[in-house]
Amino acid sequence: MKAALRTDATADDTVAVFGCGPIGLAAIATLVSRGISVVGIDLSARRLELAGELGAQAVFNPAQVDVWEELNALHGAEEYMGVRTPRTRAYIEASGS
Repeated sequence: MKAALRTDATADDTVAVFGCGPIGLAAIATLVSRGISVVGIDLSARRLELAGELGAQAVFNPAQVDVWEELNALHGAEEYMGVRTPRTRAYIEASGS
């Protein structure tokens, strides 16, 4: 919950959570309860399923898709220092890796 609250994200923002274990799922649940659009990212199909059940807008397995391209498509993209980057408001790293 602390990670989710520290993002200062509001209902108009988008957040990507890397890792959908207990900590990542708690962050997703907290963000969704605040009306924030969340994407869950994990290698485990079961954990991605749980993230979806908690209300994640989308879930991605980085072994199957290019996460940055998917975030660009979902949240829009902008140029930053000559690189196309997602307009994702905040990122939470909860993968433990």
